[in-house]
Amino acid sequence: MAYGNLASLAITTLLLVQTTWIEDTAPGHRSDAVSSSNKHVIEITAFTFQPGYLEVAVGDTVIWINRDIVPHTATAIDESWNVPDFGQNKKSTQLVVQNKGIQPYFCRYHPSMKGTINAKVAPE
Repeated sequence: MAYGNLASLAITTLLLVQTTWIEDTAPGHRSDAVSSSNKHVIEITAFTFQPGYLEVAVGDTVIWINRDIVPHTATAIDESWNVPDFGQNKKSTQLVVQNKGIQPYFCRYHPSMKGTINAKVAPE
């Protein structure tokens, strides 16, 4: 009986902590926010890339913010680019998009985590 209560407490605590991190988004760092400087933010929460699909222009910067309590990576399926382990608890990293085309990616630690960047040539 004590084990069941302990497990329930652990799950409840984890959910509360995760909810707090999701809501603790600084202004301008929301996953749907795109600034005029061509920076795009992808947040990792609950083992998902949010947004899971992102359209950018070649030369734009993509910033990943990890809000999970475990480290993650972002690696192109074809391995043309890799954002290595960028830590946990609100750590972030960035990548300047170099190639046009649809670029699916995943987390090396958690292969079920997948996202897609669609990079287009910026209009002149």
